[in-house]
Amino acid sequence: MPVVSPEFFLTCGGIYLCSSAAHVFNQIIERKTDALMIRTCNRPLAAGNLSPNVASIIGLGCAAAGSSLLHLTGSHVAAPLALVNIALYSCIYTPLKRKTEWNTHVGSVVGAIPPLIGYAAAGGGLTCCDPWLLFGIMYVWQLPHFYSLAWLHRKDYLNAGLQMFGTKDESGKTTALACVKWVTVLNCLPLVYSYAGLISPNMALWTLLPNLYINYKCVKYFDSPNKLEARSFFINSLWHVLMLVGITSYCVATEDQEDKQRRLNS
Repeated sequence: MPVVSPEFFLTCGGIYLCSSAAHVFNQIIERKTDALMIRTCNRPLAAGNLSPNVASIIGLGCAAAGSSLLHLTGSHVAAPLALVNIALYSCIYTPLKRKTEWNTHVGSVVGAIPPLIGYAAAGGGLTCCDPWLLFGIMYVWQLPHFYSLAWLHRKDYLNAGLQMFGTKDESGKTTALACVKWVTVLNCLPLVYSYAGLISPNMALWTLLPNLYINYKCVKYFDSPNKLEARSFFINSLWHVLMLVGITSYCVATEDQEDKQRRLNS
């Protein structure tokens, strides 16, 4: 399917609207909690500028519109998967934030599902390993990314009664060590994917420099667990994941094209 096809825009729009719906429902549920935190107190619901009833209509509208767009791609999997993801975010991950600091591990599943939705909308089957390569990268990446964010805003989270990993780690050493461990796992994924023959060996080569750099930023955070280093690691992790996703997608697409050409020539 060409990248500029109508299905491409339907998929992007559908995922965007379904993600918006999940965030709306999250803010409805957490409006009182958000009002207690400096980082979120100006959100429309927390500030009292929008009623829960109106927000519910907006959330349901986004969910309906988003799933409809995904259904128009012709996939029978994309829309239901998106709706399940909205429910997972709103009904499981959000309540877990008050119960256990391991909620991030559930939330990371939510954040890793969009590549599966996109692949299904493009006509691919989820029994194929290709979208799961991105799922793995997105899942692992989110853990150190959000650990550092939670540590930066630990006082906010504690005041609001949310059980986030790192909020009770005043020194920052435990959080930074956890980040180092997960970044190490993330750095190993391209090697594992390539060695297992799931993707071109080029992936391991092309991700080497960005992985070394994010590892450097993470080790700096571990050596000096302060706000400056935590924020630097957090910000750099944003471009890092874009590079990993871009390189992985390119390697998968290139291999698919080469396989297709080999079949035509045989």
